[in-house]
Amino acid sequence: MCIRDSQGTYDISSERGDISIVVAQGSDASFYVETVGGEVHCGAFPLQGSIEGSVRTFSARLNQGQHTVTLRTNEGNIIID
Repeated sequence: MCIRDSQGTYDISSERGDISIVVAQGSDASFYVETVGGEVHCGAFPLQGSIEGSVRTFSARLNQGQHTVTLRTNEGNIIID
């Protein structure tokens, strides 16, 4: 999935599958990322968060963070480029 000029709210989830997105420069969004039993890889921007057991929870804000992107997986990885 490619997110360009993100507007609105995205809520993407997966059960036993990976989520991979590409974020365009200049996007104006807040990101909330959580995986249980998977990993998070983000080459697009720095993430802040925590790892507790098999649960990895992160967030980031780009520009004003006006729009919301939520990514969740159970037994899957999240890749953000």
